[in-house]
Amino acid sequence: EGYKKLDDKEKIAYLEIDYGYYYNYRGDFEKAKLQFEKALAIGKEINNGYLMASAYNGLSGNHSVKGEFKEAMSNTNEVLKIYKEKDNPWGIASVYLSMADILNDQGEYEEALASYYKADSMYKTLGLEKIRNSVANNIGTIYFYQHNYQAALQQFTKIQAALDKNNDDPPFQALI
Repeated sequence: EGYKKLDDKEKIAYLEIDYGYYYNYRGDFEKAKLQFEKALAIGKEINNGYLMASAYNGLSGNHSVKGEFKEAMSNTNEVLKIYKEKDNPWGIASVYLSMADILNDQGEYEEALASYYKADSMYKTLGLEKIRNSVANNIGTIYFYQHNYQAALQQFTKIQAALDKNNDDPPFQALI
């Protein structure tokens, strides 16, 4: 509670978000939701789009872990609106990745694949090759579970080629 003595509302809101993730991690989803909602209210009060996007992201994750996918997607759509208003292509790509994860969790595999491919295309345009490996892994996993082994192998081979190309990157090698 000592952090509330801060005068900077933005910092307070980001602390609320941090506490929200902490409570989510601990399994106290209602406390987490309250923290994210407090941050969102502050973001709206001070008209800070990125802060609101962070709070909506937290709420989306909070709903997802509880299986409340409609609410999760609704919050994710709010993040998308903000990043589109801000003309933030990295943020938009990240939202498509989040949407794909939500769809995947619901078993909506074709829609998830479409969203993963959107995110991948944007990351490619932005030159963010490393994150594309994560997206390819998600795509490959869906194909694998659909017994489309050739398509899965294409994705996993793409990852291996990227890892071979960047073999000087120890954190990435550790993921293999």
